[in-house]
Amino acid sequence: MLLSELVESFKNELTPVSLVPGWETLEIDRVTINSNRVTPTSVFVACKGVLPTSKDGHEFIAKAIEQGAAAVVLEQAPVDVSNWALPVWQSGNSRVDAARLAASVSGHPDRELTTVGITGTNGKSSVAFALSSLLTHLGRSCAVMGTLGVGRPDALEDWGMTTPEAEVLSSRLRQLIDQKFDAVAMEVSSHGLATARVAGLQFDVSLFTNLSHEHLDFHETFDAYYQAKKSLFTAHTAPSGVFVLPHEGDLGRRLAKDLRGLPHRCVTWGRDVGADVRASEVRLSARGIHMRIDLPTGAFPIEVPWIGDFHVDNLLAVAATGYALGYDASALQDAFRSVSAPPGRMQRVPAAPEQATVLVDYAHTPDALESALKTLQAVCPGNLWVVFGCGGDRDVMKRPLMGEVAARFADRTVITNDNPRSEDPVTIASAIVSGLPPSFTAANSVAALGPKNYSVVLDRQQAIEAVLKCAQPTDVVLIAGKGHEKFQTVGNEKTPFDDVEVAKKALQDGEGS
Repeated sequence: MLLSELVESFKNELTPVSLVPGWETLEIDRVTINSNRVTPTSVFVACKGVLPTSKDGHEFIAKAIEQGAAAVVLEQAPVDVSNWALPVWQSGNSRVDAARLAASVSGHPDRELTTVGITGTNGKSSVAFALSSLLTHLGRSCAVMGTLGVGRPDALEDWGMTTPEAEVLSSRLRQLIDQKFDAVAMEVSSHGLATARVAGLQFDVSLFTNLSHEHLDFHETFDAYYQAKKSLFTAHTAPSGVFVLPHEGDLGRRLAKDLRGLPHRCVTWGRDVGADVRASEVRLSARGIHMRIDLPTGAFPIEVPWIGDFHVDNLLAVAATGYALGYDASALQDAFRSVSAPPGRMQRVPAAPEQATVLVDYAHTPDALESALKTLQAVCPGNLWVVFGCGGDRDVMKRPLMGEVAARFADRTVITNDNPRSEDPVTIASAIVSGLPPSFTAANSVAALGPKNYSVVLDRQQAIEAVLKCAQPTDVVLIAGKGHEKFQTVGNEKTPFDDVEVAKKALQDGEGS
């Protein structure tokens, strides 16, 4: 598109600082905040860093110009800007305008798709994956975008993030349209909301799962975290869109109250009688979930091989979204028969009958770990083991909380690495141990573990192998924290590591011994 066409709709937000002859006819096909991606058909947008340690994009304007940028958008114009040989505009919030400009260059792809934005601490990936699967079985071509990857539910492409930068997001949405998708279930992270990565999008349905202790290293306060999540509904939902909210819980009720007065339709889900979409007759077992789902238009039973009480909420959120999109009970019942379980979410590892039950789950917050362990406690006839760690360079306050949860709900606790990144793994493990009760002592080995012991085995593979060697057929082993991830990050090195594959091999080796 022409640069003049791009800036025309932003003339009230962007102030021309320095224009050069012929700028109107410049061809533009990219908006970027990364100077390394600049080409002669790019607009470079200089954004301030989101953290005190972040680089300021204004420091890279010279590099962008050297690489041939067609134009620059900035917040702070230097005194010599009139000498630059390219057009320059000033923005009041360049991060927001970067997202909106990127969406414009991509032709506003969100307007051509049915878009569902999903936010919350836990459950985003499970809901996005299941919703994509559900809508696909309802005759829609629905993609997933989020932590698990991007694309079809059965052929996801890993992209290493939950919500990418706006320029990547808009470009990938356009690619989905080119690939004949007509809908997308997208995870929207608090980071993505706080840094305006979705500022160029308007969602048809915005869904809230839950909120618990997480990411306070970035948001600093729980209220700031909540406000970031709330902005999906107040700033990024189309006026004709629908809110899908939990009926129960203090934060669900707080959000519903905060959103009153907005023109959007609201669909609630939960287990209380007052919910629009309600679960009843819930039965949990080691084989899955059986329950009835009540809609205003009818009721139907479902039986899915998903393990965990928390998945009842995830399935309700999916059903509520299907209802919000206009599907009736009969159509949803048929589609639920084929809904796929998300990888790395209470994923069972194949095992012989004489071996322990082994599950891999992404639980990496105190609430998620508690939910997973409580669920397994109810179906575990023997000892419940947990193998977990905490990621480095992330929220340090949750580490002792994770230790405390493990001590309360697991019979055997093994603390290990989980992407320590630049931090000392010993320091991370010590922080987790600090949350254990004073009565807990370190065991000499995994084999010597008792109910008031813990073991620290920092090599994650060795930890998994040692636990599976000791676990008995009646035991249940939860390997938590990494879930679907295929890599382990130690220092600056990212090496292949898959909890499911490591556990599978350990069980196979044990079967043959």
